[in-house]
Amino acid sequence: MTDLPLAASFAPASYEDWMKKAELALKGASLDKLTKPSRDGIPLRPLYARSETPAIAARAGGLAWQLVQRVDAADPVMANGFALEDLQGGANALALTFAGAHSARGFGLRDVQAATLDLALKDVSVHAIALRFEPGPQWRDVPAAMLKLAELRSLSPAQLDVNFGLDPFCEGAGLAAAAKLLRAADFGGPLVNADGRLFHDAGATEAEELGFALHRGLQYLRALDGDAAAISFTLSASPDMFLTLAKFRAVRLLWARVCQAAGLPMQPVALHGETSFRHLTRTDPHVNLLRAVAGVFGAGLGGADSVSVLPFTAASGLADSFARRMARNAQVMLVEESHLHRVGDPAAGSGYISSLTDQLAEKAWGIMQQAARGADISAAIAKSHEAQMARVAQRAWPITGTSEFPNVKEILAAAPQAGTRLSAPFEALRLAAQAQKPCVRLVTLGRIADFTARAQWVQNLVAAGGVGVDETARDVAIICGSDEAYAAEIDAAVRALKVAGVQHIWIAGKPGVTEAVSHYLHAGMDVIAGLKLLHTQLGLGGK
Repeated sequence: MTDLPLAASFAPASYEDWMKKAELALKGASLDKLTKPSRDGIPLRPLYARSETPAIAARAGGLAWQLVQRVDAADPVMANGFALEDLQGGANALALTFAGAHSARGFGLRDVQAATLDLALKDVSVHAIALRFEPGPQWRDVPAAMLKLAELRSLSPAQLDVNFGLDPFCEGAGLAAAAKLLRAADFGGPLVNADGRLFHDAGATEAEELGFALHRGLQYLRALDGDAAAISFTLSASPDMFLTLAKFRAVRLLWARVCQAAGLPMQPVALHGETSFRHLTRTDPHVNLLRAVAGVFGAGLGGADSVSVLPFTAASGLADSFARRMARNAQVMLVEESHLHRVGDPAAGSGYISSLTDQLAEKAWGIMQQAARGADISAAIAKSHEAQMARVAQRAWPITGTSEFPNVKEILAAAPQAGTRLSAPFEALRLAAQAQKPCVRLVTLGRIADFTARAQWVQNLVAAGGVGVDETARDVAIICGSDEAYAAEIDAAVRALKVAGVQHIWIAGKPGVTEAVSHYLHAGMDVIAGLKLLHTQLGLGGK
């Protein structure tokens, strides 16, 4: 079979040629019409020229990233069963997560003691896998516990791959002593962890997560007298695979800049990624599988050295074997079947990704400098969280299976609303509604073609609050039709509904259709506020 010179069959096209074609498709309108800002205000344009920026060095030699599974059951015996299952199923690294750590989210091994580690790692060949510690407030116990475990099992510290994950919020003296103890014992892995997940979960933008994590890394660098090899980073991998990819590339540029500014030898950053807890949903949880794959895709191609996938049921409690298996397979598939790790920096040459990487890095550097000058980190993140949740409430940030295309018949278990997940406000509405199965009456005006689009849109919207549709409902009616049908029939329809005893009447459309109705459903509205009012009118207490 001969090669087909396909490219030679087409005339060369410059960036300007593509611009002209795009403008032609827009009938003369500016491409700015298709430019959208990221949460950091970075303009995301529809067209980019090829980038000549050099590739960003990541994993060496086409090595795959480590496939990490979390060990987070409180009972070490149960945790051990999960760990052995995970390792047999394709994982090659374990993250030992302890109670009180932010990443444990209410679960985690009870204590950081050698006996607990020995039980949790029973029959695990510790020297043949990588270990990560996520100890939270118990970080001071990690060095002694690991030293004792090595002694119990006659393990050589120099031959172990351990990331100790100490994250003591810069308690310098204690950190320096712990680092000295581990270095003296000949442990070679990263000792501390600058964890961006804490900021991401609270609502930070991509640049803020990078900037605040970098600030923490700098504080650790000072506490450890410039031992850059002791510092690792953890970032969240969101379902926006391109932003995630750019974010993971950017942290390497930023850390190289830090080492250069500090006069230190260039030190590759040890980078771990974990799929975003903030983006997980309890409603329609199987969609989380797709979110996980997108996150792993971005983190892996962005150069993460290791990745852990949160089980798709993690927002509802401790995951079972099936959910853990699916978390493993999200990575195994991308590594073993898709071979995503074979190219060192697959985004090199992409004008979009290179531009996004550079702008994220530049913004993050400025944010790090502001934090170093004493800026209020909590206030900045709270502002970003509020802005993001406003977009969620307006469904400008759609959540598939929750705010868009929800299954109103789905039953949610009554469980605590953990953290600040994006879907939590909608899930609270669903929980408040599901016991009574409330319904509204849908009233249509005109021909089928006049009302179908708005009627479907309304059913989708009210379902996001756990509300169904029933022709016999009397508490609330929602009128759907075209603008022309409203002009001709709306006042008569409203009068007829009031005569029939309907207590509350809404109209699908922009406000102002008639003075007889004050409640409207329309694109761009605060859907959360509207659904809360609807709940009140349906007798659900306005929860």
